[in-house]
Amino acid sequence: MGNGRGRSPSFLIHSLLPALLAARFAIHYRVARMIRQRMNRILALVAAVCLLSGCVHGPTAYRPSAQQTLDRRNVDYPAGFELKLVASGLTAPVAQAWDVETHTLLVAEAGLDQEPHIYAIKPDGSVQTIYPFDRRIPFSPVQPGFQIYGPIGGMAVDNHKIYVSHRDRDGYGVITEFGFDGSHRTITAGWPAQGDFGITDIAIFHDKNRRGESKLFFGVGSATNSGIVGLDNHWLRKHRDFCDQASEVMDPLGLRSLSKNPFASLFSAHGGDPTADTGPYQPFGTSDKTKILPASNNRPNSVVAFVALGGGDTTIVAPRRTASNNAETSVALGSYGGDKSR
Repeated sequence: MGNGRGRSPSFLIHSLLPALLAARFAIHYRVARMIRQRMNRILALVAAVCLLSGCVHGPTAYRPSAQQTLDRRNVDYPAGFELKLVASGLTAPVAQAWDVETHTLLVAEAGLDQEPHIYAIKPDGSVQTIYPFDRRIPFSPVQPGFQIYGPIGGMAVDNHKIYVSHRDRDGYGVITEFGFDGSHRTITAGWPAQGDFGITDIAIFHDKNRRGESKLFFGVGSATNSGIVGLDNHWLRKHRDFCDQASEVMDPLGLRSLSKNPFASLFSAHGGDPTADTGPYQPFGTSDKTKILPASNNRPNSVVAFVALGGGDTTIVAPRRTASNNAETSVALGSYGGDKSR
């Protein structure tokens, strides 16, 4: 028995099993390490390429001779016209404008799920990136140089300058002037655009009777569809204290809306109350104001305004102020949604 004769097969298997498992683990470990090392090399190569190129993405523009006429069976357009493909590869293009002096088409991508982009498509089919002007670091929340945030609302071109409405890092509405050389400057900023709608499209007006008095008109959208913040406003958790900003004194008429309170907690300002009581032009969960005052910084929303093309003070043109500055306007609210019917 001392020389191992007579031992059962099961004994031999149990004796060899640890060694077999150890060998198998060693093989798997070496293979996994080789795969991991190769993947790290590939990722490093991709990152290096992105850093060198800035991970540039952009449209493909076509020279006039290469522009194909689109089939009317696919796209319907008026008789007597031809619809041709000028550029492809754009992501959510929302605004376009013409630089008539150079016959250049400007196109802006909205910037909904990524950073906004502005391209200049020239007559020869070449594409120039107006924004971002600086190279971008892939997958980094912090980028070098000047940065704007979407969505872009509108764009206009005047005297070889590009004017774009957008948001800033904190969600405020901004209009920026861009140059083809990468320069930029702020025309107006600080507009309440954290809600459903930001700064809208823009238009430039030249007064022929007054030289040098060119005006840039723009709209500022509402924070809500009803004047009352509710659970249907997707921005509520990010901008909990935000609401519509009035342009004149308003009487809320005691209107309010009851809804579920997603912030209910023993540690919250509203305690554990599962119901939120919200009034017009007031933050979510607030309904105690008997008079709504105009925005103290002269930055209301749901208005049309203009600013000098070179920047400066803004003037609200709609809605027009009432004849008496002390007159009150009653809040007009239509029925909207299930939790805003009260």
